[in-house]
Amino acid sequence: MNQPRAAIAIGVGLLVSACQSGPQPCQRLRSSPPLPTVSIAPGAYRLILRADAGPKGGAQLVTRLRLSTFSPDSGRPPSHLAFGSVTGDLYVVGASLCGDGPSPQSHNQSSPGVLLQREPDGALGFWVGSAMNQYETGIIRTDGCGVYLSVESVSPKGFRGVWGAAGIVDDGSCGTFVAESIE
Repeated sequence: MNQPRAAIAIGVGLLVSACQSGPQPCQRLRSSPPLPTVSIAPGAYRLILRADAGPKGGAQLVTRLRLSTFSPDSGRPPSHLAFGSVTGDLYVVGASLCGDGPSPQSHNQSSPGVLLQREPDGALGFWVGSAMNQYETGIIRTDGCGVYLSVESVSPKGFRGVWGAAGIVDDGSCGTFVAESIE
C-alpha cells in the first residue's frame, strides 16, 4: 500500500525539481542579440564547438571553418552574407545531421555546407548542413536537419555564440562555440 504512494511522491518530486531547475541549456539559442552593424570577414577560422547538453554533453570538437563571399551572379538575397564549409565530424558533439541538406564539408556556393545569414531581426547566424543552405530562386527550404550557430559577439579576432538543432530533428544537443581567425 505504501509503494504506490512513495512512487507518486518521488514522481512529483522529480517533476517539481525539473520545473525549478531554471533555463535549459539550449534556451539562449532562440534569443541572440541583433548585431545589425557587425560583419564577419571571409577567411579561415579555428572553430571550437562544445556540447553542453544532449547525448554527447561535455564533448568538444576542434575543426576548421572556411568562409567565402558569394559571386555577384549567385542570385542570393542580401541576407545571405557568405558561404563556407567545416572540416570536422560534427557528430562528435551530437549535431543533428541527416542528409537532407548539403554536407557540412561542401564549399559549393549553390549548396554550401555553411551559410552565414543576417536574420530579419539583425541577428547573425550560421546554418550548417541544413536544407536551408540549398538555394534556387523562388524556393525556400526551411526544415529537416542541420545545426544553427547563433552569433552572440564579434571581435577583430573572431566570433562566439551558441549552437543547437536547426530543424525538426532535435535530440536536445546544444552548446557553445568560438571561432578564431587563423589568417
